[in-house]
Order: sequence, then C-alpha cells, then structure tokens
Amino acid sequence: MQSTCMYCCKGEALKSLMVYICDVDGFPLYLNRNQAHKGRVVLVCDSHIPKIAEMTQEKAEAFFSAVHKVCGALTKVFAPDQINIGMYGDTVTHVHCHIVPKYRGDVDWNGVFQMSPQPPVCLNEGELQARAEAIRNAL
Repeated sequence: MQSTCMYCCKGEALKSLMVYICDVDGFPLYLNRNQAHKGRVVLVCDSHIPKIAEMTQEKAEAFFSAVHKVCGALTKVFAPDQINIGMYGDTVTHVHCHIVPKYRGDVDWNGVFQMSPQPPVCLNEGELQARAEAIRNAL
C-alpha cells in the first residue's frame, strides 16, 4: 500500500471522483461521478502495482478477465455502440483501467475519451447508486 495513492487509501480524493460498485474477481470497480460517458467505470488492481509489466502473469490474466466481464455488464446495461479502454499510469501509478462506453453522436465519438469531459454530467447520489446497482446486477 502506498500512503499517497488514492486507490490504496480509498479516502476522500477517491470518493470525490468515484462511487464503489463492487469487486470483480477481487478487483475493485468504481463508477465515475462524472457520467458524461454514461456507464464510465474504473477497474483497479487489488494491490499497489505501478506498471502492467510488473504484474505476475496470473494477476494480469485475472485483471484482464475482469475487464472483459465489466465490458459485458456495461453492454447489457447501457447498450453502447463501442467500449473504449484506457490505461495510463503517468499521474496515478497504480494499475487501473478506464472502461468507457461510447455512443454514436455523443461526446468524444471517433476520438480518444477525455479524462474530465466537459460539461460534466453530475448525477445525484440516488442516480449514481441506481447505476452502480444495475452494473452490479449485470456482473
């Protein structure tokens, strides 16, 4: 655990950006509070590993299997036209995967998704929890 990592600490920095949904095969899954991309989530490695290349083969296979399951659940719930996957690690050095449903004619279609799309689509807590529950039920 890194004391400065928001995914390790699970404190206010994380809670201000995301809502916990559930664990998928042991990996925490979060719903982004900014839902400009309807259904956007982040799947996080269960331990502080800074780079994909530093994961064991077994952990990498389990992580990407969980990514696949999440994509299936998002497809069931939101019926996106495509799902984009992004893994960066420049700023937050804890392996995590942005899983971003995309819709024709909507924000960032035919382009790379923005980290903080504008204008933000901010749902209330009840709406966020309903979205999280729908994803949880589809997994």
